[in-house]
Amino acid sequence: SNVILDLGVVPELRRRTHLPILVDPSHGSGAAHRVPPLARAATAVGADGLLIEVHDDPTRALSDGPQALTIDTFRRTLREVAAIHGVMIHEAMIHEAMDHGDGPEAGRDTPREVEEGAVPGILSAPGKD
Repeated sequence: SNVILDLGVVPELRRRTHLPILVDPSHGSGAAHRVPPLARAATAVGADGLLIEVHDDPTRALSDGPQALTIDTFRRTLREVAAIHGVMIHEAMIHEAMDHGDGPEAGRDTPREVEEGAVPGILSAPGKD
C-alpha cells in the first residue's frame, strides 16, 4: 500500500485551531497491522480522538476488511492508547504547573516525578543517566 499517514500535522493543527483533532489510522494506513502502532503514535503526538475500523471477522467484511482490527486487537490497542493518553495528561499537568508557578514544581527544570521515576513510561530525566 502506498498510503502514508502524516502524524506531523497533528501538532501543527493544534497550533492553528481550537477544534478537536481526529486521526484515522485505519484509512491512513490501509493495513490492519499498521493500525495499532499508528494509533499509539497519534495519541502520543496529541490527537483528541481516533477512528478505527473494527470487525469480528475482517476477512468477511463487506468493506475495509484489510484495515479492520479484530475485536481482541482493538481491545489491546485501546488499552495501550489509554496508557499513553494517561502519561500525556500527567506530563501536561506537570508542565503547566511548572510554567505557571503553581505548587511545589514551580521553577524546577525537571519535575520531581520524573526525577523519582514516578511517571510511567519515562525511564530517566534528561542528564540523569
